[in-house]
Amino acid sequence: MFRVSASKGRASTSRWSIIAITHSQVEWETITVDFITGLPHTKKQHDSIMVVLDKLSKTAHFIPIESTYKIVEITDIFMREISWLHGIPRVVISDIDVKFTSTFWKPLFARLGT
Repeated sequence: MFRVSASKGRASTSRWSIIAITHSQVEWETITVDFITGLPHTKKQHDSIMVVLDKLSKTAHFIPIESTYKIVEITDIFMREISWLHGIPRVVISDIDVKFTSTFWKPLFARLGT
């Protein structure tokens, strides 16, 4: 993947350069978190699936959850199911919204004692 950046040298000239964006070289350092919702309830009352995908290895975990879980419960599940196996990621990408990603980190750091 490449990013184009511009920088201006003198007053009227501009230089464009292409910078390679390097992907993580460590598995489970950059992950995506998405949710599949609206599923029928299971015997344990789960009606959604949290999908956690490693961007480098393309491996994923599919974790059954309830759609009524709060972010603190999602973070607890993440710690229990993902971080003990793979450690804490450096980047978490989610297409839900910015509020989810920012509020996801707060309870995670609280659980880590930082």
